[in-house]
Amino acid sequence: MFMDYNTAGGTSTPPNSNNPRAGEELAAPLQRPETEAANLRTQPEDHMADRDDFLKSELFARGWTPSIIRDFLGQPDETPHRRGGGHYCLYRKHRVYDAEARPDWREAVERRKKRETAPPKSIDLLLAIFAVNRSAKRHRDSAQTYYQKRKHGFAKKERMIKTELYALKDRGIAAAYAAGRIEASFRCADGLIEYRGEGYCFHSALHPQNVQIPEVGNAESFRVEAKPRGAKEPKLKDAVFTLKALPEVPENFMRLQPQWHKQETENRERKQREWAQRRRDPEICAMGGQVLDWCVSDFDE
Repeated sequence: MFMDYNTAGGTSTPPNSNNPRAGEELAAPLQRPETEAANLRTQPEDHMADRDDFLKSELFARGWTPSIIRDFLGQPDETPHRRGGGHYCLYRKHRVYDAEARPDWREAVERRKKRETAPPKSIDLLLAIFAVNRSAKRHRDSAQTYYQKRKHGFAKKERMIKTELYALKDRGIAAAYAAGRIEASFRCADGLIEYRGEGYCFHSALHPQNVQIPEVGNAESFRVEAKPRGAKEPKLKDAVFTLKALPEVPENFMRLQPQWHKQETENRERKQREWAQRRRDPEICAMGGQVLDWCVSDFDE
């Protein structure tokens, strides 16, 4: 049988020949020199150096923030589409270098570093509740967006942050109600309690025990979180620091279940029952005498 020994290693000598270096020649392609491995390790950096633009993530690594990018660079130069959907932003390097050479850019970066390294401080209780509630709503909206895009890992992370922030909000509402700074105004149609005081307005599932709260039939127009005019939203880390110092929600509050939460719970339990029912009714597939359990190929949750 004819065999071609012209392999990628660059040798044409068969392994069983009398050439004493035949085995070395065949083994040479399998041994990567250290210099070649070093070249492979530096290849991505060389590739990045050849580009004439920066990704937004690369700008963040250089000390930029979204607000600094907006103030000094504005809109990206290109927004190519990403495989799988979405797009990414590219900024020309010469624009980035020109901005970084400006004194006001360096001042903005230094101010950001001071804010990040500054220790958290206690702030007004009601202002902390408002800041945490606003942040929780942002994470709630992000979780819904990720779920719609079927990015369940990101959605779970956003949901966990949202849950933790809402728990801090309830601790703040309980403390503010006990201090007499807010009062329970009425109970909305969906089951939430509206608390008002000092120009603030919050909604929560906490209900003070042994307290009669009037119920409003249709309070959709009141479902707006408000704060006094001119009150500036504080930093989130200060708000979290203030609320974490409070005790847990006392036992003289009971937690209501809003109507929308009941519907979500019922839908989730219904899907679980349907899934369990289909699991108990397995599809029998004969493959080599084996019985396969439930096939989920035709069931899309």
